[in-house]
Amino acid sequence: MKMILFIGHHKAGSTALQAALARNCRALLRHDVLYPAVDSSGLAMLAGFASGRIGAMQRRTWPIPLNYREGHNALAFRMWSPNGVPDIHLPLPGKDEIGRTITAQIEAFRPKTMVLAAEVFSNFGARGTDLIRELVGMFPQIDDIHVIASLRRVDDYLVSWYGQRLKFGTILKPLADTVPRHYQRGVHFDYRLMLEPWMTALPEARFTIQSYDEVLAQGGSVKNFFKLAGLKPPPPWQTSRRLNTSVHPGLIEFIRRANIQLSRQDALRFREIVSKIALNDALPPAKEIEMFGPVARAKMLRVFAPIHDWLSEVTGRQAFFPDIDALGHCRAIPEHALWDRLKTQLLSRSALREDTVLSPFLDGITFLPNIPNLSSE
Repeated sequence: MKMILFIGHHKAGSTALQAALARNCRALLRHDVLYPAVDSSGLAMLAGFASGRIGAMQRRTWPIPLNYREGHNALAFRMWSPNGVPDIHLPLPGKDEIGRTITAQIEAFRPKTMVLAAEVFSNFGARGTDLIRELVGMFPQIDDIHVIASLRRVDDYLVSWYGQRLKFGTILKPLADTVPRHYQRGVHFDYRLMLEPWMTALPEARFTIQSYDEVLAQGGSVKNFFKLAGLKPPPPWQTSRRLNTSVHPGLIEFIRRANIQLSRQDALRFREIVSKIALNDALPPAKEIEMFGPVARAKMLRVFAPIHDWLSEVTGRQAFFPDIDALGHCRAIPEHALWDRLKTQLLSRSALREDTVLSPFLDGITFLPNIPNLSSE
């Protein structure tokens, strides 16, 4: 029996992939591929899809429970921090019960291949090999493992991951002030720390490590994964629209301040309104906006260089990221150059202008002149 493990990284199309795997579980089972559930809600959906009780027309629009779509994230959280599972995944069985639930599905369906997909698996390497060995040890039936990882160039990734944390209401310092002191010590910067323990724990496994640009060139995370896994891609109607979209860099500072200054409920409302406002047509492309400044970029390039050398070596490439030198170069438009114009645009929208809490918040935001994030440490 084969196991395919998608271990992330975050913000590399994992949500769309998980949704496609969940929604196509019936077709996958017909090809002896299991995308296992971890709890009763997931089992109910899997049983309904697999038995045909939930028909083809319904499967196109049927709401997928989070703990089926992203159930393997829930398992990873339970293993990583038994009592610290995010509320969105609760209630959730213990890891031993989840293991027994998946084993029961293996025994019932007798698949040739099982797929586990969780970007949260990317955190396991920070604790060495123990969690990786524990995960694989749950399934002694497995004798063939294929590990797939997708990586974004670290500056692009950090902007997207920082925005993701803001979407969940996290209180954060400005990104450029955070990168040198915080991110470079963990798996969100050190891709060797993320990947090497998997290679050590699973020396016989096959590894596919690819850049996110390669994933996009293959048509996105779903098409790319199905091709790598040797699976027939799902019909277009069974693939999901883009999910978990990133915060546009121009809006990051507004959301960051809302998380700090507003109540949790009001900050959530602000994020939801802003995310629905069609500002993108009036904003420069995200890749043209500078979020770090020259000092932070110079340090990132220096610290990431040996990590990139290792990535290139283990993947047999001259340069894993062909454009790695761009990590040290600032982009055309400083983040702060957009703030005043965006503030005016936001206040022109009735949903914000007429809100008795959010309008004064926005109106009260002031920007000091020439304050690009150029922290030296």
